[in-house]
Amino acid sequence: MRGLTMLRAVSHLSVLLLLLLVSVPAQALSTESDLLNSDSFSTSTSSSMWLVEFFSPYCPHCKRFKPTWENLVSLHGHLADSSGFNFARVNCIEQGDLCNKEAIKGYPTIMLYRDGQVHKEFQGDRTFERLSEFILANAADYRTYKHEQKEAAAAAAAAAAAAPAGGAPLR
Repeated sequence: MRGLTMLRAVSHLSVLLLLLLVSVPAQALSTESDLLNSDSFSTSTSSSMWLVEFFSPYCPHCKRFKPTWENLVSLHGHLADSSGFNFARVNCIEQGDLCNKEAIKGYPTIMLYRDGQVHKEFQGDRTFERLSEFILANAADYRTYKHEQKEAAAAAAAAAAAAPAGGAPLR
């Protein structure tokens, strides 16, 4: 008899937890400030480097990964100022068209965008250490890339300024 009572209690508790989980709105499972939508995605990712997590708030893997993502953003968020390296998330339940357009096949998917284009998809274990290495390496590469772009633009401007007016060679 006692085993039957315990079984009922566990069963009732399971039902209660399931009802609580279903009643939590998807927005409560993510931070609103870092979420991109169809309107903000292109504008945001069009310049700089963006590491974007595509997720479903109902996906168990995404739920387990969320603290890792939050720790990464907390530790590396300063890279937005020093390296133009930003972080954002896309809720694929609410932004299904955007996720389809970006060819997202599973959750979570972590994509790196450089100046509006897909640069690469993160592959491998989504551990804090692996992702930190990925972030730091790509932030350094982006700093170098931007520095080289500035040098090339400065050299082109200097060459244009040194050229004689009208295009006639100097004698």
